[in-house]
Amino acid sequence: MKRIIYFAALAALLAGCSKNTQSETPLRDTPISVNVLMPEIQTRAGYSQGNLPSKFYLSLNQNGTKYDYTNVVMKKPEYGKWEAYESDAVDAPTKLMLWEGSPVSASVTAATFPLDGSAPYTVSVSGDQSTDEKLKASDYLWYSDEIHPSENGISIRFCHIMSKVKIEITLGNEYADDTDPVTSVAVLNTNTQALYEPKNASATLFGNLTEPKAILACKTGYNADTRTASFEVILVPQTVAAGSFGLSILVGDNTYEWFSSAEVTLGGNKEYTLSLTAGKDKASVNSFTTSSWGSGNGINSATE
Repeated sequence: MKRIIYFAALAALLAGCSKNTQSETPLRDTPISVNVLMPEIQTRAGYSQGNLPSKFYLSLNQNGTKYDYTNVVMKKPEYGKWEAYESDAVDAPTKLMLWEGSPVSASVTAATFPLDGSAPYTVSVSGDQSTDEKLKASDYLWYSDEIHPSENGISIRFCHIMSKVKIEITLGNEYADDTDPVTSVAVLNTNTQALYEPKNASATLFGNLTEPKAILACKTGYNADTRTASFEVILVPQTVAAGSFGLSILVGDNTYEWFSSAEVTLGGNKEYTLSLTAGKDKASVNSFTTSSWGSGNGINSATE
């Protein structure tokens, strides 16, 4: 009788161990699905939930070689779910990503530029952002977090690493009879290239700023009632010395220039609104406000 009880207890113990082992890795070898989430933006500049990038790169460290993935190319058909591919090649095969399944958190990184492990990464904005597509090409996205395996997959919550500046130019009374006379706006004296180093806590995110040049902004509208022209531009986060950050505004045959008398600091994932008045042979600033990119909540940061 004692032997029967002993074997029954041993069987129960083994069953319990087996059950515990299975519960520790319930998602092992389960395919990973990927979803992308982004804050909505009310303006034209850059990506949003309704205007996602056509591809991005993803790296996943699950503390196990077999289940670690580096620089996987993620693409989404016009209709369908995001799919993983072995490379950027047009005929590249799809790649099956699987959960390792342990309860230990995993590290996930995603970006709209290759994650080849050679951080810091070189990022740059175009000197010509005069169209929607040219402007969007300067919008770099980044995501990095510690996550737990889930049957819901991975939700990539991208943020913008660059700065967005909305420019609103109200014309003087001398332009009351003109129909949309503002031809172009260029942002002056900002660096267009930098090294982005997000994982080095001892270094600034953006270093080695280079190639200062004029950047042609994208025109987004004109309000004839208020004689206000709207433009948008994406800039590398940086601090521009007093007297250097400026605008060149072409209105008809007249060119207006304005330079900030104060130092201007542009932060990553920040949206700025610069409001000016142009007329009587000069341009003067009304306000310069900032908010999180996509939030739409302006905070007055400078008036000059």
